[in-house]
Amino acid sequence: MRSSGKAPLSATHAASANSQPAASAAAPKPAPALHPLSAYGLLPSILEAYAARGITSLFGWQAAALATPGVLEEALNLLYTAPTSGGKTVVAEVLALRRLQEGGAHAKALFVLPFRAIVAEKHADFKKLLKGSGINVAEYSGPVGALPVPRRTNLAVCTIEKALLLVHSLANEGRLHELKAVVVDEFHMVGKPQRRALERLLTLLVFWSRKQWALAAEQRRLATPGAPPRPAAASASASGAASASAAAAAAAPQIIGMSATMSNL
Repeated sequence: MRSSGKAPLSATHAASANSQPAASAAAPKPAPALHPLSAYGLLPSILEAYAARGITSLFGWQAAALATPGVLEEALNLLYTAPTSGGKTVVAEVLALRRLQEGGAHAKALFVLPFRAIVAEKHADFKKLLKGSGINVAEYSGPVGALPVPRRTNLAVCTIEKALLLVHSLANEGRLHELKAVVVDEFHMVGKPQRRALERLLTLLVFWSRKQWALAAEQRRLATPGAPPRPAAASASASGAASASAAAAAAAPQIIGMSATMSNL
C-alpha cells in the first residue's frame, strides 16, 4: 500500500519573522493555499452536501495525501495517519466516492469500522451526504445487511466481521470485480489477536488485487507486437487484449487505510 511517507502537513503555516524597523508595520501573513473540494471530481449534489456542512476546501495535508502519485487517478492503495479529528475521513470519502462514480451502477465500496455503534452513525451520515446522488448506501452490522449483496447497493458501511462475509459472498458469486474501494478505519488494529478478521479481509483483498494485476500484465504482453510465444495452454488471442488489460487492472479494489496512530507498522 502506498502512503506519502511524511507526517501530515499543517493546515496553516506561520509567516517568516524578518526583522523590521520599529516604525514599519508588520508584513501581512500570506494567505493559506486553497485546495477546493470541487477539484476532485465529485458529483455536484455531493459537493453541495459538503458545503452545507461547511466543507468547501481541504487542508494542505489532505490535498497532499490525495496528490500522492497514482492514488487519485490510478487507484493505487493509500495508508495514512493523522491526529484524531484531524480530517482523515474526508480523504477516504473522496477516494471511495471517486471510485464509485467511475465504476458504474453496480460498483461497490466498503467503509469498514470497528464497532457497530460507529457503523450505524456513519451509515446515517452517508445517507444524508449522498441523498440525491444516486449512490445507494447500506448498513452491515450484527443482524443487519442483506447477503448476497443486492446489485443496487453501492456503499456498504460495515463492521470488520461483516466486511469479511460480504467479500466472501461477492467472491462466491464471481462478483468481486464490482468492488472498487475498501476503506479501513483504525488500521492499527492489524495484528491484534481480537481482530484476526481484519487480517483475513486484507489478505483476501491483496491476493485478489495481485491476481488482477498479474492478469493485466500478461494481457499487455500478449498485446505487444513481437511478444515471445507461450505454450498453447497459456496462449490467448491478442485481439482486444489491451482493453481487457485495462479491465483487469480496474478490477483490483483500492485499499485506503487510516488511523490516528500507526506505531505497530
